[in-house]
Amino acid sequence: MKIGIPDVEARKFSDAFNRGGAVVTVRTREIDADNVHRLLSACGAVDVDERIRPESRRRSTG
Repeated sequence: MKIGIPDVEARKFSDAFNRGGAVVTVRTREIDADNVHRLLSACGAVDVDERIRPESRRRSTG
């Protein structure tokens, strides 16, 4: 958790690791970003920021 990212972000990654996941980062040119995103998605990758807990979803809609 001491790699230079905010604690909130580090906790998300830590939770993903604890569930058996891995973190993959890719440095690419902006022009290739959509292709990289499609490739990772096709391999089953998920964006931890897009995983919203049900209780968070209820709060944000009301």
